[in-house]
Amino acid sequence: LLRPGEKIKTPLLPEDARKLLQKDMAVAEKAVKVHVQVKLKQHQADALLSFTFNLGGGALGKSTLLKRVNALRHDQVPMEFLKWVRAGGRVIPGLVTRRTAEAEVYKVATR
Repeated sequence: LLRPGEKIKTPLLPEDARKLLQKDMAVAEKAVKVHVQVKLKQHQADALLSFTFNLGGGALGKSTLLKRVNALRHDQVPMEFLKWVRAGGRVIPGLVTRRTAEAEVYKVATR
C-alpha cells in the first residue's frame, strides 16, 4: 500500500519490498490488537490479520465477524469471513478464494 508521500524506488528491490510489507503489516497488527478483546490461538490471529491487512482496521472494527470473535463464538466466525467477497457490488472470485482461505485457517485453530 502506498500512502500519501510514500514513493517506491524503481526497480523495487526485495529488501525495500519487505520493509513496505512490514510497515503495512504493523498497521494491521495494531488494529487487530485494538479491536480483539479475547485471547486468540495463533491461527485465529493470523486469519484476522490477513482479513485486516486486506480490508483495513475500520472494516474489522465494524464487522459482525469481530463481534463473533469477541463473544467467543468461534464456530460462527468462519462464515462471517465469507460475507466479505464483494467489490463494486459484485462477487469477486479472488475475494471468495481469499476469504475461504482465511475461514479455513481460522477453523483449524478451533478444532
